[in-house]
Amino acid sequence: PAAEYTVHQTICTSTAVYGVLCQPGGKRKPNLEPEATVTTAEKPGSVIVNVKAADKDGRIERVEFYANHKYAGTMTKAPCSFEIQKVNEIQPKIEVRVFDNKGAKTVIKK
Repeated sequence: PAAEYTVHQTICTSTAVYGVLCQPGGKRKPNLEPEATVTTAEKPGSVIVNVKAADKDGRIERVEFYANHKYAGTMTKAPCSFEIQKVNEIQPKIEVRVFDNKGAKTVIKK
């Protein structure tokens, strides 16, 4: 019943709760996205991707790495440094997704 939104069922309750939690001047603040910087270093046959991340209102949960739109790996502990192999000595398109413990994410493409 919590997933069904009709006027006579749960939408009224959900709207009231959302309004109370997000009211102007209320104590609840929106979740801030994590801040991250990504640097890369060339190596013969691979690229080293270094990530520095911080979250002002929580902690970093995980950092996901993608190369040419394909999942390459995940790190959960700092420092986040990941090696991505080159294919035919071509620089891969790198994407890093940083997630915080409250579900917000930051996406950086290189």
